[in-house]
Amino acid sequence: MHIPTIEENYEYRMKNLIEKFVHDYRLEDCDVEELQDKLWNDYAIEFAHAVLQDMNDFSGDELFEIGE
Repeated sequence: MHIPTIEENYEYRMKNLIEKFVHDYRLEDCDVEELQDKLWNDYAIEFAHAVLQDMNDFSGDELFEIGE
């Protein structure tokens, strides 16, 4: 039995997030470099919002708690 690590779980969630983003914004025809450029230049705000939303959904309020 394999228990996923935090890093594996994060990679899995990020992969799914990117696939959904690519599908929602119809970026399927982009090659890897073009997709990276579009994500970071044209869709940076939307992509960052999607990542933060995913992190909030996954970790809840703990993500935004200030450490002691």
